Amino acid sequence: MRRHSFKLVMPLILVEVYWIITYIIYRYGIIKYPFANDSRVLIFLTMCNLFFAMGYLIICHHKRKNCIQNVEMGIENGKKLLLISTIVAVILYIPNSMRYTGNWYPDVFNNLVNPGETYQKVIASVSENGMLRIFGFFDIFPFMIFPLMFIMWDFLKWKLKLASSVTAFGYLLLYCTGGRNMPILLFVLSVIVTYIVKMCSDRISLRTFIRDTLICVSSIVLVIVMFTMNLKSRTFYSDDVEEQMTITSVNQETNHSVNQETNHSVNQETNQGQNDETGVYLQYKDLIITIEQKEKCDEVAKIFPMYTNPYTKQYADPDNLLYKAIPDSAKFLCVMADAYASGSYHALSVALRLEHQWTYGIGFSEFLQDYLNMFTGIDIKSITYGSRVAHVTEPSMVSVYGWPTAYVQLAGDLTFPGVVVFMGGLGAVVALLWRDILEKKNVYGIPFVSQIALFLLFLPANCITFNSGGYFVTFWGTALIWLISLQKRKCGQEK
Repeated sequence: MRRHSFKLVMPLILVEVYWIITYIIYRYGIIKYPFANDSRVLIFLTMCNLFFAMGYLIICHHKRKNCIQNVEMGIENGKKLLLISTIVAVILYIPNSMRYTGNWYPDVFNNLVNPGETYQKVIASVSENGMLRIFGFFDIFPFMIFPLMFIMWDFLKWKLKLASSVTAFGYLLLYCTGGRNMPILLFVLSVIVTYIVKMCSDRISLRTFIRDTLICVSSIVLVIVMFTMNLKSRTFYSDDVEEQMTITSVNQETNHSVNQETNHSVNQETNQGQNDETGVYLQYKDLIITIEQKEKCDEVAKIFPMYTNPYTKQYADPDNLLYKAIPDSAKFLCVMADAYASGSYHALSVALRLEHQWTYGIGFSEFLQDYLNMFTGIDIKSITYGSRVAHVTEPSMVSVYGWPTAYVQLAGDLTFPGVVVFMGGLGAVVALLWRDILEKKNVYGIPFVSQIALFLLFLPANCITFNSGGYFVTFWGTALIWLISLQKRKCGQEK
């Protein structure tokens, strides 16, 4: 009984711990953020976490009516869905290869040598050829292959095993050779989530455990390697960056006074927001970016611009104890992970101080905003929190190209108090989905739980599942498949 109870709340524990870690990283991590001590962000995030936990636990403790579990029928229907997904994915493989790699086939050697160049080439190609974007709406089919194949592997015939495995591997090659991190991350996340589901099953053989664990660990290693390689290639990172950062740390105290005197006259002319008498560079209400923060940011930017942000004046602190303790080979990965995981909380600080403007129910999705503007000329994006926070000061204290967190995107439609309540509902949905998979063995919930996991993973960063057509259709498509399965089961029980 206790073991089953732990399995029920395991997603809650994982999610809450992850969100807490992202805030701790924001507050005390390698990157120094100017608004890290903002109490409003702490209070808001705490309320969101509490409501999410409340919604989750309410569903967990709610007694569900026992119903007949036709596991065999569910697996047979899952096989049909896997077969359809595999067929569609094979048909769309060449167009997707053009979309991801710029070639008719994944040129593994040339693309992996310089993934950054491949990424830039593909982005330009997709921008020029709008037809390639259409194929993104069918991403739901290749996405569903691996989680369905993974969860039903022991029940599949060898022909379907072979077809789905080859197709899944072919798409993984596209993702790895396309220079993009998000498709690889989504693929690996589906592996991890499906692995957790299988480990929570009632009966797992030792052979299955070893096999699936090796697949899961290999996937995690893959995403780390590809993430690091892609970003290094795009940002022109060199190995001497960390050596220069160390030198900067050693000489920082000595050079600080010299830099202050040298930059005094230059900064006074070039930065409209600077006030040397008060030590304030930019200020919005009680949020302040100091001149000292700006100078340290500029100093690190001379070494490696990607370790800083010219708008927020955040920078990788060479004096940070964690940064010093990490081996040089892993520092780039850790700094970039810090920026991805918690950097968007900076915009949240500013947004919490702005007046609310309703975004007509589509503020949560850049995809919907762009298409509404394309077909009607109505501009919703300019009134979103994400857009307005970038114009509260001159120059801007919020990155114009950064992510504003999912909380900020959702707040345009719901208000910030509404987002807190929404988190309670989200927790309830996650618990309902998890119980359905765990207790009712609903195969149709497997693709959707991976999408939910992606949304929760990127919640501190942005609404990634709603910001592009492919992700949008995949999220709501898998959600619809799961909801239809619930309705069919309900109708079957009534009969």
